[in-house]
Amino acid sequence: MAKVKVQRAREFMNLFRNYTIFIDGQKVGTIGNGQLIQLETSPGQHKISAKIDWCSSQEITFATEENVSKTFTVGGFKNAGFLFVAFVSTMVLHFLLNYFFGLNI
Repeated sequence: MAKVKVQRAREFMNLFRNYTIFIDGQKVGTIGNGQLIQLETSPGQHKISAKIDWCSSQEITFATEENVSKTFTVGGFKNAGFLFVAFVSTMVLHFLLNYFFGLNI
């Protein structure tokens, strides 16, 4: 059997949600935050994709060989952490300006 490894980076934005992994359109497993899963598949051409809630990745076509493993990495929007900090900072600044200085922006 050929092996497929799927690795997921640690993400704050999707901390409590799992990705569902599909190979050839069939659900083969789920992966949590920061996890690595190993799946077995037959040698040959396959398609892999991932889905989290309503968002999904594109299908990637790959070939596997007997006793050879392929590794894929799945993750969300790479700048999501920065955008989250920027959003919270803006909301805090808005609250402070409104509460302490009466500026209704």
